Amino acid sequence: MPNPTHPFRIILPLFVVLVIVLLGCTGSASIQQNPVVSTDKLELLRNKTILFIIPENENKYFEDYVSMLPKAWTITPIEVIKYKDLGKYSNAAETHAFFTVSGIKKTTTSQTGSRTNVHYFLTLSLPYATNKKGVTKTHELCRIELYPDTKTVNSFSTTKGNEVAYSRGEFRNFNLPYMLSYLRFVQNNLQNGKDPNVYNNYTDAQLKAKLVKDTLYVPTGLLYDRNMFSGAEEPKEKNFFQSYSGTYKYVSPSELINIIKNRPTKPIFLFEYVLSSTDKYVGVLEVNSGTVVHRKYTPLSYNIKSKDLKAILE
Repeated sequence: MPNPTHPFRIILPLFVVLVIVLLGCTGSASIQQNPVVSTDKLELLRNKTILFIIPENENKYFEDYVSMLPKAWTITPIEVIKYKDLGKYSNAAETHAFFTVSGIKKTTTSQTGSRTNVHYFLTLSLPYATNKKGVTKTHELCRIELYPDTKTVNSFSTTKGNEVAYSRGEFRNFNLPYMLSYLRFVQNNLQNGKDPNVYNNYTDAQLKAKLVKDTLYVPTGLLYDRNMFSGAEEPKEKNFFQSYSGTYKYVSPSELINIIKNRPTKPIFLFEYVLSSTDKYVGVLEVNSGTVVHRKYTPLSYNIKSKDLKAILE
């Protein structure tokens, strides 16, 4: 049986582990991103087949991923595989690029003590060169923040990162409806030569005007309160979303997949909430176009609040 962790070590840095000590530094974790993607990178990408790897807890939707992701990602061929089959692609750097889950662990130190933050995110890794030791260098063309539960955060490992992320990880915004939105969003940006920036706030006035008269779909199992000290989590009360001034509906991933199948052209508005360490993202995605209708990024915040919902239609 192929070893699914093998390609991560050889062909590309799919799980990036950074331990950074910053003396006297406070604030949220941040990254530097290039504002544009060069035409050379885009041309290299167009000559690759994209490999999209799904976590084991998404295997039950594998056939839906296979049939629906190619409708969202159209600038290159895309192949969906299960994590257990990744070992078959250990020598695929010349022919493939990879949508993968990566992780970063950062430790900041100040006069009041030290703090460790863990971030998981979806990235598009584009191999471009292999050195004499057989290690492949890659361009990272996007960063889409993922929302791990506390168990996944606490299980972060420098030696078993891939196994944790794909075999045992629980990411509340890694499901097919979100991935359809994110891949379209990334593709739209790349085609315009832009590197998607996770720290931008977004608003689309035209789609927001349509949202006022339409339904906002809220995935079940998304909304939790997390204790900032212990990490303990509790589901939000079901009536929490009453602070939103428009029409909304709670839906399971299966229900939302069926809605997407039956509405290929009409806007489908998907509520987005991501807690990445102490970074909070609250937004609305339009699934069929990959447009971010609304997104507000808040650093040093641990939980979603009623005011976050009220701000969507303001």
